[in-house]
Amino acid sequence: MHPYLKPARHEGSIPRILAHFTISAQLLFSCTEGKPHSQPMQSHTPHMAKAPPEPNGVQTPDSDYATETDVRPFLDALIHRQYPRLRGYWSNGRIHVETFSEYPRLFAARPSVVNSVRSAKVHYTVYYDPRNFQWMNGHPPMSKKALWGVLAHELAHIQEYVGQPISSLVRAGKAYVRNGHSLARYERSTDVRALVHAHRYRTHNALVHENVAEGLVAFRHWVDAPERNQNKRGKTHEKKRQLRRERYLFQEEITVIDRLIQGYPELWKRLIGDPPMNLKEAQALAQRAKQRDESPTTE
Repeated sequence: MHPYLKPARHEGSIPRILAHFTISAQLLFSCTEGKPHSQPMQSHTPHMAKAPPEPNGVQTPDSDYATETDVRPFLDALIHRQYPRLRGYWSNGRIHVETFSEYPRLFAARPSVVNSVRSAKVHYTVYYDPRNFQWMNGHPPMSKKALWGVLAHELAHIQEYVGQPISSLVRAGKAYVRNGHSLARYERSTDVRALVHAHRYRTHNALVHENVAEGLVAFRHWVDAPERNQNKRGKTHEKKRQLRRERYLFQEEITVIDRLIQGYPELWKRLIGDPPMNLKEAQALAQRAKQRDESPTTE
């Protein structure tokens, strides 16, 4: 949990006097999954589209590539299966899905305040960049598995936002943009939270792409591709790639931590509150857990 966020409580009506926090919360508390490139983006309306074409123009409707039309159904499935606390917000229209209009980011989850006659209520929005579903510099669109993983991450953010006072969200947002180390710990904790939810509410009839751990691995592998990290001159932003690896769990880390979550439910709270900051820390924690299991018990 972010240090400025309090344990979630039941969310009632928020006094209208707090509505002035709206802009601050939207601008400052923007938990996102990186920036693919720096080119500004025009406003975009989601549309019913077929699977993206291959470079040679051949249509592949049965491919594993995700499309924009998968976003809302995937969110619906994740909320109903793994985020039961969010079901009411989703059914009541307080969780929205929109595309980025200006910021060239991949995905984001943000709170905002919506005023009514008597009060103001916090709504939550999952944003995505439509270019995630397009070919870029010869690199394919994201897969359905990757989309499942990153949406689980964004819903884990919203899960923590729910019930928080606006003032707490704004303070957390300011700390988020100012403190790189705190930001990395928070994003890694969010990854762990998504993995924990996947195991806590695991279903046995899931489709092949409906695996959060594999989805996060697929998404991070996809977003780390050099073709997705080029500047205007066509050169790869290595610093951007390194920063992303420090900020989020990556492939081997996800595998190690997912096994820990699966085998040691008693570690869930500790992993969320104090996530490993690199592969070495994750492996050391796994080794200690294994040694504890192997040590003889005394009466």
